[in-house]
Amino acid sequence: MPRYYFHFINGGDKVIDHSGRDFANDGGARQEALLTARDAVTGIRLGLRHFGGWILVVQDESGREICSITIPRTA
Repeated sequence: MPRYYFHFINGGDKVIDHSGRDFANDGGARQEALLTARDAVTGIRLGLRHFGGWILVVQDESGREICSITIPRTA
């Protein structure tokens, strides 16, 4: 199964996913990205780490970008 990496990026600030997760295909990784972005928004609402305005970038094991999702600043 292909491995995908979920990175949070905000200008020069980065939270890099070094371990990644396995999904059957790009579609599965995109679906997980949507769920991860939703969880980030929930975290904003709960006062946890603030990822508002950050971009979630998903890459496959070759470094190809699968998708990117901007996390809203306010929920």
